[in-house]
Amino acid sequence: MGKVINSEAKRHKAVIPELELALKEFVLIYQHRTILSDTILVEKAKQLADELNVSERTLQFSSG
Repeated sequence: MGKVINSEAKRHKAVIPELELALKEFVLIYQHRTILSDTILVEKAKQLADELNVSERTLQFSSG
């Protein structure tokens, strides 16, 4: 039997899909090697945003 999908659930929409994909790949590679704290993830996201020429003003970084 398939999953029941809650049609009322809030959906996440990536602001910059390329950035989200790059950060996801980073997490998948390192999740079993080290503890990925919020601080590490935010710093990596900022680094990737810079590499992808995404203005930090376009993004909002938060914990959680």
